[in-house]
Amino acid sequence: MRSIGRHLPASAATMVGVMLAFWSVLQLRDSAALSLNVVVLAVSLAATAGRVVPEVAPMARLLGLLAVPLAAVAATEVGALFRTHTNVGDAVFVLVLAGAVWLRRFGRAWAGVGTLLSLPFIAILVAPLPQLSGLRYLLWSGLATVVTVGWVAVVHVAAGRPAAPPAPPARVGSGRLPASTRMAVQLAAALAAAFVIGRVWYPDHWVWPVLTAYIVCSGNRGRADVVYKGLLRVAGALAGTLVATALLVGVFGVGSSGAVVGIFILLAVGTALRPLSYAYWAGCVTAALAFLYGYFGEGGGHLLYTRLAGILCGGAAAILASWLLLPVRSADVLRARHADVLATLTDFLVALAREPARLPWYRERFENALAHLDRIAPALIAGERVTRRWRTRTHHAETIAALRRCASPVRELAGADPHQLRTRVVATAATTLAHRLGELRRSLASRTVRPSAATPMAPAHAAPTPGKAATTGSTPGKVAAVGPMSGGRTTAVAHETEETALNALNALATAIADLPGHPIHRPA
Repeated sequence: MRSIGRHLPASAATMVGVMLAFWSVLQLRDSAALSLNVVVLAVSLAATAGRVVPEVAPMARLLGLLAVPLAAVAATEVGALFRTHTNVGDAVFVLVLAGAVWLRRFGRAWAGVGTLLSLPFIAILVAPLPQLSGLRYLLWSGLATVVTVGWVAVVHVAAGRPAAPPAPPARVGSGRLPASTRMAVQLAAALAAAFVIGRVWYPDHWVWPVLTAYIVCSGNRGRADVVYKGLLRVAGALAGTLVATALLVGVFGVGSSGAVVGIFILLAVGTALRPLSYAYWAGCVTAALAFLYGYFGEGGGHLLYTRLAGILCGGAAAILASWLLLPVRSADVLRARHADVLATLTDFLVALAREPARLPWYRERFENALAHLDRIAPALIAGERVTRRWRTRTHHAETIAALRRCASPVRELAGADPHQLRTRVVATAATTLAHRLGELRRSLASRTVRPSAATPMAPAHAAPTPGKAATTGSTPGKVAAVGPMSGGRTTAVAHETEETALNALNALATAIADLPGHPIHRPA
C-alpha cells in the first residue's frame, strides 16, 4: 500500500491527461465528423504516454513529443495497410517497432525518442474499427495527437514531474552484439511469429497475439524478466477477460455509456495498481479492451477462448524469441544495474567529501539507479525461489537486498545540513568508503571475486590521529571519529550532525560488506 501511495500523484496526473485528451478529441471528432478510432487513439496514447513521458530525458521528451504527431500519421497509414495490403502493413509495423528498440544503442536520449515514437503504433492495434486513409483523415489524426501529447505534457509539468537525473548507462553485452541490437532482433522475431499466428489461426482477432508479444518482449530485461512478465500478462489477461465477459453479458449493450465509464474506471485502477504488480495492469487493460470491443458489438462468452488463446500464443512467441535468439542473460542485466548503483553511490560519497551542498542531486541520481534495479528484482527473486531446488544458488536476492539497504543512509546524509557536513572527519570517512567502492566496482567489472565481506571498508586499525577516521575493532567496516573536528571547538548541533553522518556511513559500509561476491556472475 505504501508503494501505491507514493505513486498515486503520478497515477492521478496520468488519468487527468487521459480525461482531458478524451474530452478535447471528442469535440474534434464531433465537429469534423471523424471516426471514433481517433478518440480511441487519443485515449490509448494518453494512457501510455502519461507513464513514459516523465521517465525519459528532457531533450528526448522534447524531440519525441514533437515527432509523435508525425509518427501518429505514419501509424494511421500503417493501420490502413493492415486492411488493404496485409503483408506490407505487418512488415512495416515489425520494422518500425524493432527499430525503436535498436535506437537504444545510441544512449538514453535516443532510447526515449524510440519509446515515444512507438506509442502511436501500439495505439492503432486497439482501434476497434478499420483504419481510414486519405489526406483529410491523416491530418485530423495528426491534430488529435498534437492535442493529446500537449495535454500530457501540460499536466505533468503542472504536477511537477521532472525527469529524474540520469543513471550511468548500463552496458549489457558479451562482446558480440550490443544488448539493444539483440533485443531488437528478438522483438522483430516475436512480432513476426505473432503476426503469422494471428493471421492464420485468428484472422478476426490477430491483435491479441501481436499486442501480447510486444508487451512481453519490448521491455526485455533478461530472460527471467520475459518469462515473469509473460506469466503475469497471461494471469492478468485471464482474470480481466473473465471479469469483463461476466459483466458484459447481459449488462452493457452495444453503444452503452456504462461501458465507456467502465473503461475509464479500469484504466484508473490499473494505473494505480501497476506499481504493485504488472498483473493488475494487464488484467485491467484486457478488461478495458473487452469493454471497448463490446461497445462496438464484439463481445460475448464465445470470444473468451479466442482471446486467451491469442494471448497465450503471443506470450509464447515472445518467450521463445528471448530465450533462443541472441539471449540477454539475466545475470548480465543484474551485473550492469548493480554496477550502476555502485557508480552513483561512489559519486554520492565523493560529493559528500567535496561538495555537500549538491548531495540532494546525487541522491536523486542514486535513487534513479536503484529504481532501475528494482524493475528487474521481482523476476530475479521469483526465479531464484523456483529454481533453488536444482540449481546452484545465485544470490540475486541478497545482492538486491544489500543495495536497497543503502537507500536509507543516503537519504539521511542528503537531508543533513551541508554546512555541518564540511568536516575533516566526515570527508575522510566518505573518501575512504568511496575508494573501497572503487575497488569493488573494478572487481565486478573484471568478473573477479571481490574482497571478502570481512575486509574492512575503511582503513584497518591505524593509529588514530586528530581529524582522521579509524575503524573500530568490533565491526568490520565501521568508521569511528577520533579527535576534534577541524576548526577547533564545535557546537552541540555540529557534533550531532557529524555523529549522524558517521553512523550513516557505517550503515552504508555494512550494507556494502553484505554484498555477495562472485556468485552474482553465474548465469540466470
